[in-house]
Amino acid sequence: MISLKSCLPKTFSLFLFAVLLLGSSCEKEHGRLVLTQNDTLSFSGTFKRLDSHSDLGTISLRTAENFYDCHTSLPYGYGAGTLLVNESTIDFVDTVILLMPAIYGPVYVLNGKYNYHFDGKILSIRTTGGSGTLVYELRLE
Repeated sequence: MISLKSCLPKTFSLFLFAVLLLGSSCEKEHGRLVLTQNDTLSFSGTFKRLDSHSDLGTISLRTAENFYDCHTSLPYGYGAGTLLVNESTIDFVDTVILLMPAIYGPVYVLNGKYNYHFDGKILSIRTTGGSGTLVYELRLE
């Protein structure tokens, strides 16, 4: 004969497990979305160098079919080229490189490999190199 006292702990454990399982499956996931280089998207936002208060500005970025173009608020701040994307990095291969930064200073056009995080609305792009850490915060338009 099965005792009611011996069944209660097992029944309660199963009930608790079911509640936890259902509760976790209903929770909305706030993770990363992976961009693809074929996406046609438009972003605008800001950029800044973390170790400087003077190196900041605005930027716009458009992507479509493996290509991109971007504009910054600085003189000669234009770049365009091919786009390579994987789960955690974006590689901007600028084919319109201008030599003007030697005269006017950095223009912060996207060029090179960057780490990124995209939540569906905000695209955060970051790189750290010899000139410090650059952070771009772009909102999907």
